[in-house]
Amino acid sequence: MDVLKARPTSQVAKRSLHRMNVKRHVYAFVFLLPFLIVFVGFYVIPIIIGFHLALFVSVFGVNHFVWFQNFVNVFTDPNFYRGLLTVLLFAVIQIPFMVIFALIIAFVLNSRIVKGSKLFRFLVFLPYAVPGVVSALLWGYLYTPGISPIVGALRHMGLSSFTFLGPGVVLMSIMNIVTWEWTGYNSIVFNSSLQAQPVELEEAATIEGASWSQIVLRIKFPLLLPTVFLVLIFSVVGSLQLFNEPFIISSMTSLPYYYTPNMYIYNEAFSFGNLNYAAALSFVLALFTFLASFLLMRYALPRRNNNA
Repeated sequence: MDVLKARPTSQVAKRSLHRMNVKRHVYAFVFLLPFLIVFVGFYVIPIIIGFHLALFVSVFGVNHFVWFQNFVNVFTDPNFYRGLLTVLLFAVIQIPFMVIFALIIAFVLNSRIVKGSKLFRFLVFLPYAVPGVVSALLWGYLYTPGISPIVGALRHMGLSSFTFLGPGVVLMSIMNIVTWEWTGYNSIVFNSSLQAQPVELEEAATIEGASWSQIVLRIKFPLLLPTVFLVLIFSVVGSLQLFNEPFIISSMTSLPYYYTPNMYIYNEAFSFGNLNYAAALSFVLALFTFLASFLLMRYALPRRNNNA
């Protein structure tokens, strides 16, 4: 009799639990709905439309379906590879310098050597708060001969022929702008990770007689490696998408319209009206960005774990 009485109670409990689970899923969906609408409307649908555009060629305003011919043209386009080579050279030179500089600032902030560290942290972070276009315009003013106080000072020193916008120097000038924009941000990221490290490790090392440099190199920096690795991935992705700085600088000097892949895409779409080819360029650039991120995660991260 007890078993027979227990069955309805068990079924009621299961139905009640099922209703609670359904309510939880409904509530979760309601809270996620605004994000899903924005994500689908501004991310998924543009990707679908872009891929659809890449399958056509416009001839006198009439679209002709050409399958994957635009993608084949991208992979055989020397201008695309010239732009890709530019951003790869940019990444190889700029990213290590920026990361090292940001690490130095972060360790100085974390060492309590700097008095008024909150003010110093704010000043370091301030360039990141300036929009990229505004930063490029400010530095463009400092690079332009005739109005730049820096160029004027160099001419008074006898360097009248030097220009920041020359063919062999302009890429370094763009690197300087990006480094100025992102070093402070990355140093704050590193400093936050350093503050999250256990204080007991540093105290134990200090009791054992370890110097500050030994603590940094043997304790703090190894624990900071995951954050460094994350910053490297984001920096590589950002370098492949380089656009604002060279686009603004191009109005002050003669840069090819394909100087970076994103500049090439922009000019093909809006200067030449070739939206179909620009869409194909975008997807190929996204593919190269994915491959670069995958290779970093596949080969750099396991080596760090094995060494640890």
